[in-house]
Amino acid sequence: MAKKKKQSAADQELSADDLAMIGAGLTILGDLFALLALVKAKQEDESSSS
Repeated sequence: MAKKKKQSAADQELSADDLAMIGAGLTILGDLFALLALVKAKQEDESSSS
């Protein structure tokens, strides 16, 4: 039975492209929450003015 080789630290590191994709995903997620907050604030404003 062959033993599994441990991956070196260099193989486990994220590349610049990987980090950019993660950052873009987090940015989209943050923008989505900001949009939901604005929609909720508008709904609350409309319901309190009625």
